[in-house]
Parts: sequence; structure tokens; C-alpha cells
Amino acid sequence: MTPEKIVENHKKYVLQSWSKQGNLNPIPVAKADGIYFYDFDGNRYTDMSSQLVNLNLGYGNKAIGDAIIGVKADMADHISSRKLESAFERTIYSYKKHWGGFKVDNMMFYVLNDFSDDEIESIAEKIQSEKERYISVNKLYVAVSKINNKLKSLPKTYQIVLRMLRLAVRTDMTPMFYDRLEVKKLILAVDDISLLESIYNENLKKLEVYDRDNGTDYMSFLRLYLKYDGSVQRVAQETFVHRNTINYQLAKIKKILGNNLKTFEERFKIILAFEVRDVL
Repeated sequence: MTPEKIVENHKKYVLQSWSKQGNLNPIPVAKADGIYFYDFDGNRYTDMSSQLVNLNLGYGNKAIGDAIIGVKADMADHISSRKLESAFERTIYSYKKHWGGFKVDNMMFYVLNDFSDDEIESIAEKIQSEKERYISVNKLYVAVSKINNKLKSLPKTYQIVLRMLRLAVRTDMTPMFYDRLEVKKLILAVDDISLLESIYNENLKKLEVYDRDNGTDYMSFLRLYLKYDGSVQRVAQETFVHRNTINYQLAKIKKILGNNLKTFEERFKIILAFEVRDVL
């Protein structure tokens, strides 16, 4: 589009604030970057208006990128925490690409732009390995999620990484990559926490409460049973428990849950509830 056409369309379709519309002589903008925009003659202007309302992150912000790496460190002291942060930032900076970072409580988040999948994985693994260099780091968790739609999905991706860090702590799985989480990937993307809670409460909570009140461990037993596709023989081999005992425990679990565990749907509801429990 020519500069003249841009000006024509602006006068025709845009209601300019703080100005008499008939006297407007708008500048046709060719490109913009950061706090600046440029006309078709290459002149640069500082935008002193848009940042107050709709562009407070600037034009084409390079820190709004392809992935977020979240890091949760259980630190013994502030000095070690700062040293660890510096080590992370040196690792990312060594790639000489655009990135940004921020800190929330004892968690650090790095937003990467124009990094390949292999580079992102390498950074996550290098960050994870930094733990070995700091005795005062009791535990270090790393979670990585891709950003699908740039700025639009950044808040949601941040929330996903935050929940992934909680999941990493619970499962002791680190570094954790969103794209490799299979069913949990779908659960992490659900915004309605009450829906997830209802899935767990309706299908599995009774058994966990029973275990807590009676000192049993039917939850672990049921998970193993589902892992082996309902094979009593394989569970017996794994646990060195007689098949009759396995069948007795299964009957007890079915009664507690009100679920016969026979059909695909009956088993899937329990499997999904376990996956939800891991994430919540």
C-alpha cells in the first residue's frame, strides 16, 4: 500500500482523538520497533502516546517469543539464588538471541524468541545441570512450554508453566517439557479448575480418603493395575502377591469407587482422574 493510500484510508476510516478531523495530516507509517515508528522516507519518531494504552510492551517486542522456561529453585540463601540466576542468564545469553526474564517469589521465568526446539531443550538441560555447581541448591525444577500465538497466548502459557512447576515438584520429574506430557498436556490447558476437581472428586477421591483413614495403599495398587491394562497376573508378578489377594483387593476397590473397572469408559475415567490428581 502506498503512503498516499494509507493517509487516505486513515482520514476516511479512523476517528483520531484530540484533533479536529478535517485538519488532520497523518503520518503514513512504514514500520515500527520498540518505542519508535518510521515513515516511508526513513524518518524515525518516538511514540509518546500508544504505550499508555495498547502498546505498553512496545512494537514488535522481541522478548515476547517462542517459549517460556520456568525455574523453581529451593535455595538455602539469597546469594546462591543470585549466582544461580546469573548462571542461567549467561547460558541463555550465549545463544545471542532475543530473550527476557522475570522473577516471582522463588521462581524464575525466561521468555525466548527465535530459539529452535533443540536450543530450548539444551538450555533447559544446562539450567538443570547448574544445580550440581551449587551445594546450597536443595532442589531445582525446570519446566518448558511453547508459545503458540506470541503475545496473545503469553499469559496462558505462563499459567501453564506455573502449574508444570507444581507438577514437577509433585512427581520429581525435571526438566519437564509440555509437548511430552501426553494426557497431562490437555489437563494443563484447561482453565476451569473446578471442572478438573470434579473429575477427581467423582472418580477417585473416595479411594484416597479410604487409604488415609485406614492406612491402606489402594491408590498405588489401582494405578499399577491400570498400568498393566487390568492384568491380574502381571500385577501379581510385579508385587509378589498371590492372585487371590489381588482379586480381593480389586473387589474392595470396586466397591469403594462404585466402578466395576470392566469397560474402557469405566477404566478411562479412573485413569483421567489420576492424571488430574497429578496436576492439581
